[in-house]
Amino acid sequence: MKIEMLNPEELIPFEKNPRINRDAVEEVKKSIREHGFNQPLVANLKKEICVGHTRWVASKELGLKEIPVYMKKMSRKQFLAYNLADNKTSEKSKWDYDLLSEIMMEIKSIDERLLSSTGFSESEIDALTDVAALDDLISDEIEVSGHTRVKGGEKIHVKMVQIFLNDVTFPKFLEMIEVIQTKNNKDNMTDAVYYAVEQTSK
Repeated sequence: MKIEMLNPEELIPFEKNPRINRDAVEEVKKSIREHGFNQPLVANLKKEICVGHTRWVASKELGLKEIPVYMKKMSRKQFLAYNLADNKTSEKSKWDYDLLSEIMMEIKSIDERLLSSTGFSESEIDALTDVAALDDLISDEIEVSGHTRVKGGEKIHVKMVQIFLNDVTFPKFLEMIEVIQTKNNKDNMTDAVYYAVEQTSK
């Protein structure tokens, strides 16, 4: 694999790139500033970008004059398939949040400043680096209307649960919860989630 150093202005973005990456550019810029440009883009021999559009935009906004590019000989069908595969396969990955939290805490103990270059939001970082915050009780007594697990006069305990969902997984999550509610006659999301966890743990 031969990596060439090219001026970002020499590259041509794929006009039909189906991935909308604008919201990720600022985080990628932070990463490049902190860690450097370590992952090459992939382009065809016409210098049309197949993989790495977000890094390309970030490099231009940072004013970089050279970035690494793997110039790959590809047919049109190979170009299109690889572009989709690179974008789609990232959705298949999931986090091990216990390990993620450990890594975040290790970074924090060494150099807390580096946390901002990981791509996680401040609220996510706070949750992942403060285990106690996840387990703190919000209240020992609250009113909950329509909650079938709470009888009159009962105290209920509400714990903070952080669920990290993106634009793809969040709508799917809501759809799944709605199906569980309908099929099992659950009044609300809390009962539906509790039921799903209860059934899985049996």
